[in-house]
Amino acid sequence: MTRREKVAALRRRRWFTLWDALVLAAALLLTAACTAVAFAIPQEKGDSFSVYFRDEKLLTAPLSEDADYLFWVEGETAHIAADAGEARENYNRIRVRGGKVCVESADCPDESCVWMGERDSGTILCLPHALRIEVEGGGLETDV
Repeated sequence: MTRREKVAALRRRRWFTLWDALVLAAALLLTAACTAVAFAIPQEKGDSFSVYFRDEKLLTAPLSEDADYLFWVEGETAHIAADAGEARENYNRIRVRGGKVCVESADCPDESCVWMGERDSGTILCLPHALRIEVEGGGLETDV
């Protein structure tokens, strides 16, 4: 077989068949169904939240009481206190209003924790400051 015959055979070859289209459609439908189910299941609203620094619990407070907290990191140590109003370096200002918690402001470079918005369930993360706010409670509780 010459080079021209090989090139002609490659050009005649079908790259995308009907079975390929069916497999792709089935995969897309399965992905869409799983995504719809994941977002359709309602999460239970929490009744408290905890603030963690590198998996060490610093604070647990109820969501029912409106409050402001200031979280900051000095060296390898994290601190949290009722918001005194003055921001420090490496800080996150945490706000609790109307049964929801959020990071109101932060001095981390991407501010993704601020963009996560108000939460009454789930988790808020600030990776540059190693901060995790986890909403807890609500839902079914079991005896241990």
